[in-house]
Amino acid sequence: MKNLLVIPTFLVMLVGCSKEAVNPNNDENKLTTGPVTKGVNATVAFMGDPTLDGLGWVLMVDKTAEVPNNLTNNFKKEGMSVVVSFKRTNQPVPCRCADKKMYVEITSIAALAE
Repeated sequence: MKNLLVIPTFLVMLVGCSKEAVNPNNDENKLTTGPVTKGVNATVAFMGDPTLDGLGWVLMVDKTAEVPNNLTNNFKKEGMSVVVSFKRTNQPVPCRCADKKMYVEITSIAALAE
């Protein structure tokens, strides 16, 4: 009787699994997309622990939280004013945000004198 359940289950798993070829020229497979946003003023802020559904360290540009995937530790200071250039990625931020958020990749960043 157990064999009668095992065989159909195995067949469903086998048919359900497929390997898709990755085309490196496909825009969906590229990490960054779109133009670089250059030289914008931003404020560094910590918006909660990402493991507890927070966004972690973000760049506040106007009233928009941009979530960088490569902010170095020397810029992880609450309230730090920076000038930053970044490029949007196609990598989604794992959050329960009302609008889908994508990580940004910082191309240059400098602290502003206080």
